[in-house]
Amino acid sequence: MQMGLGRSAVGLVVLCALGAAAKSLEEVLKDQKNLTTFRGLVDEYADFYKDLPDSGVTVIAPNDGAFIKGQGWDADQQAIPVWLRYGVLRGEVKLSSMSPGDTQTVPTLLNDSRYANVSDGQKVFITMQPEGEVVISSGLGTHITVVGTDIPFDNGLVQVVESLFVVPRRLEPSIRDSYTDLTAFLGALYRAGLVDEFAQTPNATIFAPHNSAFQRLAGAFDSMDDDEFRRVLRYHIVPNGVLRSSDLENASNLTTAAKTPLHVTRYINDIYVNTARIIQTDLLIANGIVQMIDNVLNVEQNDVRPDVSQSAQAPVFTATASVATGEGAPVPFTSALPCTASCSTSQAPRPTGEGLDDEGGSGDDENGAATRGPGAAGAMAIAMGAAAGVLGMGFVGIA
Repeated sequence: MQMGLGRSAVGLVVLCALGAAAKSLEEVLKDQKNLTTFRGLVDEYADFYKDLPDSGVTVIAPNDGAFIKGQGWDADQQAIPVWLRYGVLRGEVKLSSMSPGDTQTVPTLLNDSRYANVSDGQKVFITMQPEGEVVISSGLGTHITVVGTDIPFDNGLVQVVESLFVVPRRLEPSIRDSYTDLTAFLGALYRAGLVDEFAQTPNATIFAPHNSAFQRLAGAFDSMDDDEFRRVLRYHIVPNGVLRSSDLENASNLTTAAKTPLHVTRYINDIYVNTARIIQTDLLIANGIVQMIDNVLNVEQNDVRPDVSQSAQAPVFTATASVATGEGAPVPFTSALPCTASCSTSQAPRPTGEGLDDEGGSGDDENGAATRGPGAAGAMAIAMGAAAGVLGMGFVGIA
């Protein structure tokens, strides 16, 4: 009997100790000496943080140095709530349980379709490098390093990072302001009237040829009618599937919007779709992901396969002799981009920021995001990503 009472007493002591150890998020942040700026934001937006899912979350907390590197991060106060929502991951993501080489796609609490036209909320990618360093990938190709891991609080974990993460943006401003080697592809979408289709298709994977691929083929599309040209471009988008490079399995086929499949080939470290090699991977955008490729895909030659013994593959279109080709040639289709001659992105209209308590509404006008610059929140995104090598604009990648 005395033994039973002793065990009960020990159990009670353990429960009390666990209860005492379960600090609130505010208390945990206060214990960390280098999180004063982020702690101030948590205090300012306390209603949001008090209403986090009971199932547990993971809070990405930039340290004070991250905010110093991202000068201008607070240029648009209305954009801050969107960024804070993107910085809360669903579930307790314990980084110490990862092994070198592991990678995870983790949903966040940001689920407004203007910024997250994907299932289960906008995503971040978490990767443990071979040497054990953990990197979080966010919008505009930003990669931030985790410097403080698995700090517990009463509703989850805090992960401290050394740079500011960036909310993914719509396709058009992502290309115009960040992935400028894709302007020919974007211009082709404008010419074909497919910008909204590519930017608003949910859960999309877009294989976007870089400018040199189009320069090699200058004039090859001149003889196509509108329907033929649109079909070629639709061969570059896979709807209903956000496919990271690691998801592309060798010898698999992908169903495109052109209703003709793409074939995947993996060889050592290279990944090909038909004969186009992926040269930059996993670029997050509002409605999915972009994989940059080195060749334009030909829907009429869907059975081609790469010669993996060669460092470069031949184009699958025939260039016309009447138009200059090669890297020295003008970048085609850029004349179709709006505002390139008469206005700058800094003069463009600015969208309204999004509150933390607003879950709905796409907020897109039919053409607005396609024709305007980065806007207030978009401007925040790039300054916030400055420490990650994305310079010049701001904090939250919205447009």
